[in-house]
Amino acid sequence: MEPTLIFWIIACIAFILIEAITQQLVAVWFVVGSACSLLVSLFDVSFDHQIIIFIIVSLLTLIALRPLLKKFMSGKFVATNTESNIGQLALVTKEFDPLTLEGRILVNNMDWAAKSIDGHCFKTGEKVIVQSIEGVKCLVKMA
Repeated sequence: MEPTLIFWIIACIAFILIEAITQQLVAVWFVVGSACSLLVSLFDVSFDHQIIIFIIVSLLTLIALRPLLKKFMSGKFVATNTESNIGQLALVTKEFDPLTLEGRILVNNMDWAAKSIDGHCFKTGEKVIVQSIEGVKCLVKMA
């Protein structure tokens, strides 16, 4: 077996492994380029020409497929119910504990555990604004 053939087989396998590990479309172009160079090496083409073919095919694959694959793989960001609560006005349903500054709120008709981030101890019936969500707890401040 010729050394160039072995080189391209190893290169192709290495690029496949890199792509499998990263899954970020960083080496798929080189897999195609090394596979083409592997094929060309079977026809007794010089190694210099094989390298040129590898570079050209890799670049053409990158230019042709990256925009298409990026569009296909990137979905639109859709806010979940949790994220849609941020910035919303909420009603305190259980008085906040003075020591932990934690209580319960109703936001978008859903009951949530809440914690005051501005140091206020809210009473039942008061309005608060959801600043962020940490785990299963809304972090709130005075409305």
